[in-house]
Amino acid sequence: MSRKNWFTICNAASADSAAEISIHDEIGAWGVSAKDFLSQLRGIAAETPIRLSIHSPGGEVFDGLAIYHALKARGNVTVRIEGLAASMASVIAMAGQRIEMPRNAFLMIHNPSGFAMGDSADMRQLADLLDKIKASLIAAYRERTKKTDEDLEAMMDAETWLTGDEAVAQGFADAVTDEVALSASAFKGARITAGLRHAPSALFDMPAAATANATPSPTNMKALIALASAVGITLPENCTEDQAVEAIKAHKPNTEPKNVVIDFESDEVKNAFAARIADAVKDDKAKIAALETELASLKALITNGAAAAAGGNAPAPTAPRVVNNSLQEQFEAITDPGERTRFFNKHRNELGKPSSYFRAA
Repeated sequence: MSRKNWFTICNAASADSAAEISIHDEIGAWGVSAKDFLSQLRGIAAETPIRLSIHSPGGEVFDGLAIYHALKARGNVTVRIEGLAASMASVIAMAGQRIEMPRNAFLMIHNPSGFAMGDSADMRQLADLLDKIKASLIAAYRERTKKTDEDLEAMMDAETWLTGDEAVAQGFADAVTDEVALSASAFKGARITAGLRHAPSALFDMPAAATANATPSPTNMKALIALASAVGITLPENCTEDQAVEAIKAHKPNTEPKNVVIDFESDEVKNAFAARIADAVKDDKAKIAALETELASLKALITNGAAAAAGGNAPAPTAPRVVNNSLQEQFEAITDPGERTRFFNKHRNELGKPSSYFRAA
């Protein structure tokens, strides 16, 4: 059974198409790390463009930084924030050469957080580490937005949420697209979102008409397109899931679909199968009949002789035994019992069984 995952990677189907990557849940969840992500990313040729869709509340800092730097180094990534790019997911989004957001999607930046157990020295060590992590996150935002470190630090301190329009205005995104049906209800119980202070209620109170349904993974779309093709519906490769479903619902075949369920209890079906089997083995039956006739002839020959094998019932007359008198005389002349036995066994076909064979020496 395959384990759960927070990302999917689908390589380009052809040389002139893009690879598709989706980050759709908590980064680093279920024991799946950046190592797994980067291993699959290396399977995409460096010159192949990538389309990255994001709908994530964030996740592990170091996993996110590794993914950000790997995507940033490629320089050919287009990012679409489908519903939510919060915390580390917003940092990964900054790797895009171009970033698009629906008008009602959200991007959120805030300070990194962590957990420590121990004495005051342990707490100070964690605080120092969080400050260093914050500086690395600010660097990613600064390169994209051209804002000052002070402005970005203030936004992170305040846990800032930006809509699509606001993200473009602040330099976090390049273009606003049409609104989508949001659903982040799956993130309500996530440990990341549980500690958020200013999360918009519109994001977490929407019904589960999830963005994932509006923008399925490439693998799911390929399955839908293949299904449609099997029933005679041609769909474009770039169609959405909703378009595919509507096309399938609207399809009216020219003929009624045939019932392919076979009722093996039906007499008609049984007779059809019996006729098919009889036709398939008719040549073998002729060969078997010829072999049976030959076998019967051989049995008759063994039992009754040549006359019976030819069709008669009486056994053929037995030819009289011809005894070699010279051998008989030699046998009679032997007096040693052991020698007599050996001689007889050697010439039993030429000798009769004389009564003297059993006489005492």
